[in-house]
Amino acid sequence: MSGLLKAFTNALQSGHLKEQGFQKRYETFSRQHPKFSEYYHIQPTNRAGDTWSFHLIVGIGFSDIPSKQKGQLAGCHASKRYLTVETTLLTSSDTDLETLREEAARVAGIILAQSEYLLSRYPILRHSYDRAILHEGFPADPETDLSQD
Repeated sequence: MSGLLKAFTNALQSGHLKEQGFQKRYETFSRQHPKFSEYYHIQPTNRAGDTWSFHLIVGIGFSDIPSKQKGQLAGCHASKRYLTVETTLLTSSDTDLETLREEAARVAGIILAQSEYLLSRYPILRHSYDRAILHEGFPADPETDLSQD
């Protein structure tokens, strides 16, 4: 499945996220803003023989606070499993390029929507983080769905 993961994340980055200012590190996509950074990590979940699915992990890091996080989400202060994405992809050898591009476009749309959420709700998320008001490890936001699922 690692061949499919690599093909998918490359299609996601080169076809959609790079032009929006995202950087790719393995299965994690990040973008820096003046006051915070956003992170999106692809974590495969399926068993052999199933169509490919993964958890989309969303994270946020604050520029003025040192982070102790290591690994894929280095620089992140808070993260949570946002959703599980079911795809129509099987294996890298069984998946045609058009299907791969369609799935990458769909996931890019999900990531960009969450990016807009983080941009618009940053002051509330930072306020919650500073006061340790968290929901499942992510800064609580009473007016949106991200921290209430």
